[in-house]
Amino acid sequence: MGRGKRWHIQVDDATCSACRTLDGEIVPVGSLFSAGVAGPPLHNYCRCKIAFEWIPDEAPSFTCPYCGMFFSSQADLDGHIANSHYQPPATFPCPYCGVMFATQSDLDWHIATNHTAPTYTCPYCGMVFSSQADLDWHVAENHYQPPVTFTCPYCDLLFATQSDLDWHIATNHFTCSYCGEMFSSQTALNNHVSTSHFPCPLCSGKVFSTQAALDLHIKIVHKAIPIPDW
Repeated sequence: MGRGKRWHIQVDDATCSACRTLDGEIVPVGSLFSAGVAGPPLHNYCRCKIAFEWIPDEAPSFTCPYCGMFFSSQADLDGHIANSHYQPPATFPCPYCGVMFATQSDLDWHIATNHTAPTYTCPYCGMVFSSQADLDWHVAENHYQPPVTFTCPYCDLLFATQSDLDWHIATNHFTCSYCGEMFSSQTALNNHVSTSHFPCPLCSGKVFSTQAALDLHIKIVHKAIPIPDW
């Protein structure tokens, strides 16, 4: 059994994040740690400490599966893994192969090293494909747009279906029933009718462009009929 030294950092010490891979490492007293130093400080703001203890001659029983460091107890090993090898939940999926990554930087590195071939991006939803054929199939299956073949006779807008065109006309174009002129609102149509069309109240379908013409028509054609008060 020989005398050794163990590297310690405070669990909540953010200033020593660069030292976490050393936490719990044991070396003989006269040896250097794996970072090439005999002990703290490792950097300007290092608050780590070392503790001296006996190292058993036999092989250590608790070895880190990530970096190979050995520890004298399971508790020390668990603490080392929690501080030095914590893996956050994998929440960043690769858009090309679906593999999950814990950070955006890990995902970026994966894409840069594994998916460097030309890519094809869907203009409708942003999905990425490895070939034009795959992209064409995706668009045809998920974003098919029928040909635009229905033209508005009033403003020349194009529509994919007759029902779309009918809805457009009903909500955007108001037609005068007397002369066929189009208006953009019901108010504009009403103003037009009240100032441009004067229907005879005594005969069906007779419309005049001025009030004077209507009055003359009534006086001549309907002279025997009392003119209603309107």
